[in-house]
This record gives sequence, C-alpha cells and structure tokens, in this order.
Amino acid sequence: MTIKKRIHAELTIWDGNPRPAASEEARAEMKASLLNVGQLMPIITRPTATGAEVIAGQNRFINIGELIASGEWPADRAIIVDERKMDDATALEIATSENISISMHPMHQFEAFSRLIEMGRTITDIANGYGVSTRIVEQRLSYAKLEDGARALVKENERDLDWASAMTMASPAEQKQILDEINAEPRRYRSAHEVRSRLQDQLVSLELALFNPDDVEEETVRRDLFDPADRRYMKQSDFIPLQDAALKAKVEERQGEGWAEVKVLNERDYDPYRYNNGVTDKAKAMVVFVRYPTGEIVEHAGVALRHEERVNDIDDTDADAASAIFGDDSDIEEGVRDQINATETETKDEYVEGPKTLRQLEAERAAVIQKMILQDSKLAMVTTIAGLIGNSAARPLAASKTYSDLSSLDENGIARSVIETKNEAVAAIFKTRGVDVTSPYKDLMTQLAGLTNDELMLVFQTELARTISSNLYKITPLYENLIEISGTSSADHWSINRAFLGTLTTGALKGLGNQILPERLKVKLGKSKNDMIETIAQIADDARQGGGRLAADERAQVTSWAPGLLATTAANDDPDNPFAAANDTGDEDSADGAAIFA
Repeated sequence: MTIKKRIHAELTIWDGNPRPAASEEARAEMKASLLNVGQLMPIITRPTATGAEVIAGQNRFINIGELIASGEWPADRAIIVDERKMDDATALEIATSENISISMHPMHQFEAFSRLIEMGRTITDIANGYGVSTRIVEQRLSYAKLEDGARALVKENERDLDWASAMTMASPAEQKQILDEINAEPRRYRSAHEVRSRLQDQLVSLELALFNPDDVEEETVRRDLFDPADRRYMKQSDFIPLQDAALKAKVEERQGEGWAEVKVLNERDYDPYRYNNGVTDKAKAMVVFVRYPTGEIVEHAGVALRHEERVNDIDDTDADAASAIFGDDSDIEEGVRDQINATETETKDEYVEGPKTLRQLEAERAAVIQKMILQDSKLAMVTTIAGLIGNSAARPLAASKTYSDLSSLDENGIARSVIETKNEAVAAIFKTRGVDVTSPYKDLMTQLAGLTNDELMLVFQTELARTISSNLYKITPLYENLIEISGTSSADHWSINRAFLGTLTTGALKGLGNQILPERLKVKLGKSKNDMIETIAQIADDARQGGGRLAADERAQVTSWAPGLLATTAANDDPDNPFAAANDTGDEDSADGAAIFA
C-alpha cells in the first residue's frame, strides 16, 4: 500500500468494477463535501502503464471530474490515492466491499460474486472476505438461476428482491412463462406471493413426504435459499410416485398391526365429523389415510364410525315420520331452493350469489350455529330445551346428519377453527379419562359419569353441534335467534374466506371488490379469477387481524360485510340481553350455562 498524489488526468475507472456509477442526484451531497471540505479519504487505485485505474472511490473521482469541468476544482490539483498492486480477483473484492453511503445493489453483488467464483474463489473465501455468512453468498449466487429478463426487472427496481427470491424457485421454462405474462400485462406477478402461489400448484414441500427426503436425487430437489427454514421442494410429477410407494408400505405396516380396517381416502371423501376418535381397541377401530391435493397424506389412527353413520337404511315409515317432524327441502326459505337449483350464470362486475355460492353459504351458516353452541354453554342449553318443549322450533337433537357440510369450508375459517379445536378437546378428554365410545351402552354411561361437569358440558355441546346441518328444519330462525340473544353479529363468527370466494363468478368477485375495497386497492384486483380471490382474501385476512394495510374505517367496511344468508346484526351493548356479557368473554364457556347443567 502506497499513499501517492496524482492528478485527475492520470486516472481512469477500472472497467471491471461491478458497481454502476451513482446518479448525479445521489452524488450531490458528496460533491458538496468535496467542494467545501476537500478530499478526506484516499481513492484506492492500482498502477497501469500510463497512470492508475480507480478500484474503489469512483463516485468521488467522477465528482472531481465534474467539478473540474465546471471550473470549481483546478485540473492540476492533487488527488490522494492509495495505490496497490493487485490481481483482478483482489480488485473485485475491494470494489464490492467498498464502504460508501450508496449501498451496492444485490444484483450487482451477485455479478461480482459470480466473477469471483469463476476466478477460483470458494463460497467460504468470499464469505470470509466480506464478513458475511456463507448463506448470504449462496443467496446472492442463487440469482444465477434467474433469466436475464428477471434480473433486469430487479435492477431497474420494477420488482423487489423478495420477488427475485421467489423466482429462483422456478425453472427456466416457468420463468419465461411468467416474464411473457408480465410483458403482456405489467401489473401481473408484482409480488413474491403471486409467484409462489403459481409455483405451489406445481411444487410440493418435502416436509409432506412419507419417504425419507434425504434419499431423493439432489437434481430433482429445489431449495428456497431465502426461506429461514431452508425448505426443499419437488415437482409434483417427481414427488407423487415416491409418496405413493411410501403410502403403500405404510398401509401394509398398519394392516399387520391388527386394526379392524385400513383405508385410503381422498380429501373430498373423508369427513372427519363422521368418526369418533381415540378408540384404543384395534379390533373396533380403523386407520384412515387421507390424501390431499397438495401431496400431503394425513394418518388418522384409532377412529371408528359414529353409530348413526353405521345405520345406512331406514324404512319408509320412519322416512315419512322424519319428513313430517323435521321437514324437507320444501321447508327451506321461499325462493332460496329455486336459486340453488338454478343454472350458474356469469354476471358483469356485479356481486350476485349464484347457486354454488348459496350452497356454500348454507353450510357456512350451519357452521356458525355450531360455533356459537360450542363457545357458549348457555346457548347450547337454550337451543336444546327450546327444541324439546317448543311447538314448532328446530329440534337439533333429533337430526341424523353430523357435521355433514363442514368439509367444504375454508380450513382457516373462524367457525371451522373453533369446531375442530373443541372436537380435539373432547377427543383428548375421552383418551385421558378412558371413555371408549364403542363400549356397550351401560359401560359408556358409567365412563361418562366419571367426567366432571365441565367435561360433560363440553361433550354435550359437541354432540349437539354435530346435529346442526344446513337442511335442519327452521335453521333460519335458529340462526337469527342465536345471533340476537347472544348480542353478536355475523362478523363475530364469519369472515370472507377463500372457500366462499371460490364459489363466486369472476363478475361477482369484481362486484364484491368494488363494494368493500377502497379505491386505491381496487386496481390490484387483477383480471383472472385466482388473482381476484387471492387479493380479496389477503386484504380480508389483514383486516380481520388488525393489520396495517387498511385505515380503521376501511377495515370496518371489510369486516362488517356479510353475504345475504349470514347478514344479520344485533346490539352487543343491550343491557337487557343476558348473553351479551358472556359473549364478551370470547372462547370461554358461559358460567351460567355450566351452572344450569350442574
């Protein structure tokens, strides 16, 4: 290292510097400092046959040249340089690690790291040289997977680094398709989430594998280097055959353990609410493997069909009697059944609830009723007693269906989440307290008698909720009455979700967006149905969780909206409402309800 003085004319910029020159605006503060205070730090150079080339400090060098041109800096004024002999690799390391106020763009860092690798440096050498982790170096080098067009979008700040990170998961062909769509419509794929959503249709996380992921050929695996969990993925076409082979082995293993039955079902064919859980007697229980479209396979061991599910046939007399007592489809509110049986038609940018949506909303309404019964023991008792003694009320205890509609609901929906949590709690009680639901009636009563009042109340609420189905006689007044006497509104039990949105037509989705979204977000809806669903769902999730994307009044507009079958409100502050205070306790059972049962 040698400190020397050179004039501007003796210096040139090294053409291997990966950093682009900063804009004149970005260099303005530095130029003012040079003019008023002078040069404080030396420029790093290396000697050449005709003078020296600037390795680090090119923006100061450019500023001095501009000051000379404007007559504000003498052309023969000495410039202090730190002159060193070095090879290109060392020069590159110095140029990329230069500590200046204008940070280096990660894409330029990628280009520099790639050149260092070509010059023989290892990832560890680069990490040690820059004082960063090898993970950071690997992340930067992963941009080599990006198509030139993708890198250009990031360099030009048309897309951010999260977007680039997501794109590294795509194959060259997938990237080209995405870039072509962006060229045709620049607003497409603006976020990393949109890219990942598209790729998720083709990739499966190895976290879902029944087989050993370490046995997979490395060339078939894709890694997301920007994921802190370092997840690995495979294309579905590579993943599914391995998953099927592992499933076959698992089935054979369980069959050898003495279970009464082992079966494999698709998600649509498996209704968890038809089964009792926690059955320990293998001779009475089964193992069910459920296959999901994502590639995931979930094992349910120790389950048995509930008694009413094993009874498949009833005679004509019983059928007529049931119809007379509980009603049938003709009892559904006037006009709704005709709408449900109608043909689905596309609408033009107008929110309309078509047949598919109405069927979904009937199921969602039943789930909301189940949620209220499960969360408030007094409501459960009121509903039961009214059904037992009322002249023309809903009689859920006499119903035959059990949670028949919930498998179609959004798995993250408010009501479904409560229902599943409560059912898991009951299964845990049965397992801990030794309750075998397949026991003879006398033994089952003895086992249940050993539970505490609180435990019995939860079991009662769960069994009552099981009987609520969308075709329950008088379900509309039951729903409205429970909302009213609990002092709640539909917003307390339901929110816009992907399963509901998926039933709407493109025109209805746009109409809904126009109703509930602020003007600045309507332009983000996109053109495809999937884009609209994802945009509305993300905003609705953010609003429900109190996120920062919406102002308070905008958030209220989204969270308070409800579709026709669910749109009803009640005053939460009614002093004469005995349920309002209990409702404020959230998920806790009403103390008064527990006292009634005790």
